[in-house]
Amino acid sequence: MIWNQKHLVAHDICLNVNWFWQKWYAVQDLRNNGRQQADIDFNMRWQIPEYGRLMCNVDASFHRASDKTGIGCCVRNNAGIFVSALTSWTRPELSPHEGETLGLWQAMSWAFSSGFQNVIFETDSKMLVDAVHSDSAGIPKFYVIVSKIRGLLALHYNFEVKFVRRQANMVAHTLAKATISNVNRHVYDYAPLCIQYYLRNDMS
Repeated sequence: MIWNQKHLVAHDICLNVNWFWQKWYAVQDLRNNGRQQADIDFNMRWQIPEYGRLMCNVDASFHRASDKTGIGCCVRNNAGIFVSALTSWTRPELSPHEGETLGLWQAMSWAFSSGFQNVIFETDSKMLVDAVHSDSAGIPKFYVIVSKIRGLLALHYNFEVKFVRRQANMVAHTLAKATISNVNRHVYDYAPLCIQYYLRNDMS
C-alpha cells in the first residue's frame, strides 16, 4: 500500500491506525471530561429562574445545645434580585429529614400567604424531593408533613419543588444557621447582612 508516496507494509499500517485511533480517543476523552466538569460546575451554582418565576431556596439547621431546629428561606426573582426572606425556629430539635420537610412546608405556606406566584422551591435534601414527587409513605412524622406539601402543590399548580446541591443553597443554609439568635419568626424585606456575600457570589 502507498501512503504519502511511501510503501507501507501491513505492520506499518497497523501502527499508523493505532496511533491515529489513540489520538482521536484522547481528544474525545478530553471533550467528555470537559463537558462533565462543566456539568458539575453548573450544578454547583445557584441558577436564575426563568422569566416570570421566583426562586425560593430553603434549608434547615440543627442545634443540639439549644434544642432547636432553625429554618431559613430566601426568595429571589428572575434577575437574581432579593425579594424577601423568612427565618424561624422550633423546639425540640428535629431529625434532619423532619427539619428539612418542616422548612419546605413553612416556606411554601409563607409564599402562598404572601401572594407569591410561579415559585420554584429548592432544597438540598434529595430524600425530601424524592418523597414529595412519589406516592410512598413511611416514617409517620416525616410523611405527615410531606402529605401537606403534596396538598399545597396540588392546590397551586405554579409551585414546583426541586433538588439543588448544598453549594447552590448557601443563602438559605446561612439564614437557617443564623435564625437561632433571632426571634422565633422574622420576615426580611431587605437582605440581611449575613447573606449579602452569597447573594453577590451567586450572581458573579
